[in-house]
Amino acid sequence: MSTLNTSGRIDVSSHAQQAVYAAQTAAIDPAARQTLPAELGIQELLAWLATQLDKSDHMIRAQMSALGNAKDETSAMASVKTQLDEALKQSGDNKPLDGVATPDAIASSDWYKNLPAGPTKAAVDRFIAKCSYPTDGSPPTATADDIKQLQEALTDGIGASSTRNEMGMIQLQSALSSRGQLVQMISNMVSSVEETTKGIVGNTRV
Repeated sequence: MSTLNTSGRIDVSSHAQQAVYAAQTAAIDPAARQTLPAELGIQELLAWLATQLDKSDHMIRAQMSALGNAKDETSAMASVKTQLDEALKQSGDNKPLDGVATPDAIASSDWYKNLPAGPTKAAVDRFIAKCSYPTDGSPPTATADDIKQLQEALTDGIGASSTRNEMGMIQLQSALSSRGQLVQMISNMVSSVEETTKGIVGNTRV
């Protein structure tokens, strides 16, 4: 006859209870399942699953925050490109820079600070270094060629950021799917425990 010990543990020594335990843990990731003890109380198993769910939620929130920040940075780079377009419309060899396209505004921006080392970052640094600061206090200026080179670099940077965003979205969708499977597993396990308990109670009445 199957029994449930006073600690709330299922005795997995019997074939019947081994089958129940195997069914309850079958959906757990194989690598994670290897860390489970050979005998695990129902409450302990549910607590372990709750911990995994909490970790999953934390990871999903972090991924969503990272995607939001990346979207803001991409939008900021696009705004700089638009401002540079306006600068190119100005007459003269040296084009006055304004708004988010000034060297100081670029250097202090989050998108610039978060740029990974590479061609885009190097191009932005060159642009900042080559800008001129008139002695009369008027806005800083840059040549048309320097502005166009920066625009090309920003185009590449926006493309790379968009690619990272797409990969991040795929990872987020995968994490959400895994979370859904975990929630379903917990629900199935609770139902399985209820059925197992009913069976044990029924056997004790025989």
